[in-house]
Amino acid sequence: MKLSPFETYSLFLALKNHFSKPSYDFFKYNGKTNASFKSFEKRRDRFHFDKLSKKYDALQLKDLFVINLLKNRTWIGDFLEEDAHDNYIQYKKRQQSFSYVFTNEIEKAFAHVSSPRELFKINSNQFPKIVELYLNGEIFIDTFAMLDSFIHFSEKFDKRIGENDIIWSKVKLQSVKILPFLKYDRFKFKLILKQKMEEHNV
Repeated sequence: MKLSPFETYSLFLALKNHFSKPSYDFFKYNGKTNASFKSFEKRRDRFHFDKLSKKYDALQLKDLFVINLLKNRTWIGDFLEEDAHDNYIQYKKRQQSFSYVFTNEIEKAFAHVSSPRELFKINSNQFPKIVELYLNGEIFIDTFAMLDSFIHFSEKFDKRIGENDIIWSKVKLQSVKILPFLKYDRFKFKLILKQKMEEHNV
């Protein structure tokens, strides 16, 4: 299904709010915002939304916006660039083989420590290893979010690192915000994690 330029704008605004504002939940509000057609008509960048609405269908637009917002793109013109499309393609590939990707990234994370528990250990003046791995691009935010949904380490990080730490607060926000978009079998992924942790002698 194709969206109109205004509907494309409304979707973009809702998702932008979702990933940037802790209080806004795309799913809770069903993607609704206070966007008006009158205000849209006054926007100088509205032709970008027109181009995007012709290039992608509704589901594709949602994925395009999600992945590129996660990569800190906020200007709509950027979403028409080739690398924005490449981000979208890679995101779709991750979704299609997420259990494989999740397994590989857990293995990669465990390879950095002698015991998986060390990934979540908090040392003074440095981030836990799991946060460092994400910041260094060795695991993606979806894997990070999945791990947190099972282990609940972010609650401990909030207390030790501080919810107001600029870097940690941004990582946590992205983690919380991406989780509802992930399509997965929770039992299957929990079993993958359990097996991998047993293999590494937890």
